[in-house]
Amino acid sequence: MNLGFGEIITILIILLVLFGPDKLPDIARKLGKYYRQLMEYKHFLDEEFRRGFLEGLEEESVNNSDQANIKRPKPSKDLIRLARELNIDPEGKTSDELINEIKEIVGRKAESDE
Repeated sequence: MNLGFGEIITILIILLVLFGPDKLPDIARKLGKYYRQLMEYKHFLDEEFRRGFLEGLEEESVNNSDQANIKRPKPSKDLIRLARELNIDPEGKTSDELINEIKEIVGRKAESDE
């Protein structure tokens, strides 16, 4: 809200007429007090939002780093041996990935035998 000089003078004259010269300083003091409280609340809310936002970013970065540090389960020696017998390269694959590939090959062989 941008008030020009003429608008401010007009408001002051109306306030002077309505409340008189005796009450005007008290009204100005109260308005200043309320404005200061409003700014304190605004500052408090800004800090709370900022703190919450930063906590959310920290949690997200922790979750991402935790996921990156999760070790993939290594397949057992028997599973690796079985995969190699079925001509599956086990390098860099998890147990679940090898099991799924073995199931696919066994399923295809079962279908072709029928």
